[in-house]
Amino acid sequence: MALQFKQMLLKVDHALSTEDVQALVFLCADLLGKDVSRIATAQDLFKQLEELDCLTEDCQSLLAELLIVAKRNDLVRQLSLCQNSQCLVSPYRKMLFSLAENITTEDLKSIKFLLSQHLPRRKLEDNITTLGLFLELERMDKLSQTKLETLEQIVTSVCPSLRRKITQFKEKNGPGVQSTGSSYMSVRPAQQEQSPSYQVIHSRRMQMKRCSVRQVVEMTSPSDHASLHEQLSASLSLATDNDHFLSPPPHQTAAEARTENAAGMSLGLWP
Repeated sequence: MALQFKQMLLKVDHALSTEDVQALVFLCADLLGKDVSRIATAQDLFKQLEELDCLTEDCQSLLAELLIVAKRNDLVRQLSLCQNSQCLVSPYRKMLFSLAENITTEDLKSIKFLLSQHLPRRKLEDNITTLGLFLELERMDKLSQTKLETLEQIVTSVCPSLRRKITQFKEKNGPGVQSTGSSYMSVRPAQQEQSPSYQVIHSRRMQMKRCSVRQVVEMTSPSDHASLHEQLSASLSLATDNDHFLSPPPHQTAAEARTENAAGMSLGLWP
């Protein structure tokens, strides 16, 4: 069975054109997690995917997905490959590939001209493809799932009709979206507010800051009380608005709490 699997991969390798191989390598860039510019053949790509257990005799779904995205459905039918419901190629990578498919040779020349001040001249050689250009922008940290500004600018200038592909991607897969479909920044604050441990830690920090203020006031000499009083007076009105940061403990009045709030702000212990 292992030999039959290798024979199938070899058959795919022989059936793919140079452009097909470049497409598959580009689509696997996120999975491989490294520079893919040195992968020249489908056999090299398959070896690396096998090493990562992304492509095995018992798991051929990735191969089917890659061939479908690369518009080689004929090979999928010939080899009776099936794709699972779970996709391994990222939506970001598919979006870039879709853009590249619709960028003409003349469009690519215009894009190279626009990027001539941003990328080294040797990187803009005549033989570089659109996919290769995207990879170079990623290496220069000018393109990623959360850095689409440069891509939007050049697409809008050269082929504005393709901008909708980027817009649709951003609407479905906004920056910071995790595999669960939830944004890290949008989930974390809610989790903190609902976490009892967070409330305890927050309360203890506030108590420590109160102690710090009391110690400073108690250690201040009478001759410095006037200066401290001026700072407290200047901050007292602001502290009144910030009472929710330091609600008074049972043994302390609201007026005393406001005074400590003002002292804390004057001394830089809290905003």
